[in-house]
Amino acid sequence: AEVAWGIRYNHGGGYSYRLCPAGEPLTEACFQRYPLNFTGTSTLRWNDGTELHFNGTYVATGTHPPGSMWARNPIPRIDDEARGSGEPASDTGCRPPAVGRACRAFDPVCAEGMPPWHRIEPKARAGDVEGRCS
Repeated sequence: AEVAWGIRYNHGGGYSYRLCPAGEPLTEACFQRYPLNFTGTSTLRWNDGTELHFNGTYVATGTHPPGSMWARNPIPRIDDEARGSGEPASDTGCRPPAVGRACRAFDPVCAEGMPPWHRIEPKARAGDVEGRCS
């Protein structure tokens, strides 16, 4: 099955998919009994129809329910300080507004382009930025 999701405000993290058969009560317990695994390549798809295929990052150990699969969001969260980016707190490469690779917990799967980042909304604070792959 092909599935999709979208990001408005990226907080990083990951996701999983689960189903519950139509003949069973729609409860959390039912969904936890039927987790779906990820297979094949992942795709980023932009509103203009551009697509980028890449190998996703999947985790199947330490997940809940046990044996289920979790996928990392391929678009890294951008923080305007090292503390929230996953970098050591002593890192000096990340400064508001969020500039530099130290502001991301990992490298995105696609190039940023020029200019790389813009504010999420006109009145957003300087650190609330996004790019094509951020």
